[in-house]
Amino acid sequence: MNKLIVFLFVLILALELFLGVLINYPPISGQIFFSLNVWYLRIFSLLFSSILLFVWAKDWHKIIIAISPIYFFLWYCYPLVLLELIVWVFVLTKIQKHKIYWWLVILLCILRIFVFGSEISVINKLNPDYLRSEVQERFTREDTLTERVEFPLTFRRMAYNKFSFGIKNILQESIPFFDLETLFFGEFHPLGLKTVVIFYWPLSFLFFVGLFYLGSNKKYLQKTKIFLIGAFLYFILSKGELFLRLSLLWITFSVPIYLGFKKINKYWKIFVFILIFYAFVAYGRDVYYRQSFWLDNKPLVHQYCFDSLRGKDDIYTTRVLGDNEKYCQYYYGQDCNLVELEKAKNVCLFAGEITGSNFKNDIGENWQEVWREKGYKIIDFIELSDSVAFGLSNYLVIGEKNAEN
Repeated sequence: MNKLIVFLFVLILALELFLGVLINYPPISGQIFFSLNVWYLRIFSLLFSSILLFVWAKDWHKIIIAISPIYFFLWYCYPLVLLELIVWVFVLTKIQKHKIYWWLVILLCILRIFVFGSEISVINKLNPDYLRSEVQERFTREDTLTERVEFPLTFRRMAYNKFSFGIKNILQESIPFFDLETLFFGEFHPLGLKTVVIFYWPLSFLFFVGLFYLGSNKKYLQKTKIFLIGAFLYFILSKGELFLRLSLLWITFSVPIYLGFKKINKYWKIFVFILIFYAFVAYGRDVYYRQSFWLDNKPLVHQYCFDSLRGKDDIYTTRVLGDNEKYCQYYYGQDCNLVELEKAKNVCLFAGEITGSNFKNDIGENWQEVWREKGYKIIDFIELSDSVAFGLSNYLVIGEKNAEN
C-alpha cells in the first residue's frame, strides 16, 4: 500500500509538472527576480514543498493534498506564497504538543502586518480616521433623509461609534472565510477577479463524512481546530484574490477529508479515487485549453508587448498594469531602456489609450482609423479574453509612430 501511495504521489506531481510545461505561462510580477528564468523558482517550490508535505502527511493524506487544484496554482504561479504556507503548516503542527508555538503564530501575523500594512483590508478598515469617516457618513445620510425617524442622539451614539463600526468591519471581512463555493466549486467573477477552486467538488462529500466522525476523534479534532484558527488569522491578514487568502484552508480541510476517506470501505475508496482522478485530469485539460480563463492575464500583456517589440528602439509599453521596468529587464536583460510616450517610435498600448476610454469598455469599430489619424501605423494586435484594463478595451495593439509625426 505504501508503494502504491508513493507511486500515485509521484505520478500526480509528474502530471502537474507536465501540464505546467505544456502551458509555459509567463511569470506574474511576484515571480520575477531580475532575469532569472521563472522555471527555476517553480521547480524549486514544487520539489521543496512536495518533500515537506510528503513527510508531514500520512498515507492517503499525501494524495488528497497533492491532487488539490490549488497546489498546482500555488507552485506554478505563487511559489513564494506556497513556501510561506509550508512555514505556517509546520508551526501549527508543533502547537499540538507545545502551546508555546502560538507565540510563533503571533510573530507570523505581525510579520504579515509589517509587510503588507494598510494593503490588508481589515487593517485599513480599522484605521481610526476611516472609522470616524464611516460614522460621520452614517449620521449625514440619516440627517438628510426627507422623512427620517426621530431618535435621541444619545441612543444613536450608542450604536454609531468607532467601536461598533470596527466590529462591523471585522465581521464583513470575516464572512468570505466561510465561502464554500470557492472551496469546492470553480467560479469566475463578472468583475474580472479570478478565483480557484481549492478542492474538487466530489471531495465535498468526503469532507462532510469526515466532519461526522471528527467529533469522536480528539486527535484530528484538535488538529483541525488549530489549523482552522491559523487559517482564519492567515485569511484576515492577507490581501489579494480570495483563493490566495483562503489557501491555508487547503491544508486545514484536507484533515477531515482524509478522515472521511479512511472511514469509507475499500470499494467506495476505489470509486471515489477514480472519480477524483477523473476530476484532476478534466480540470488539467480545461486549464490547458483555457489558460487565460483560469490564470492572470496581466503577464500575457507584458509577454506580448516585449516579444513584439524585441530588437526595436525607442519603445513604450502600456503603464496601466505597472511593472514595466521589471518585465523589461526579465525579457531583455540589462539592456532595457523604456522611453516616454511622446518620444516613443514603437508602442504597445491598449486601443483605448489612444482613442480615449469608454466606461462600457467598448471603443467602437473605427478605433483603427482613430489610431491612424493620430499618427500611428498598426503593426499587429490581439484581443484578450478578459479585461485587465477596463474602459480601454480588450485590444492590445503594437503600433509605430509615423516619421512625420
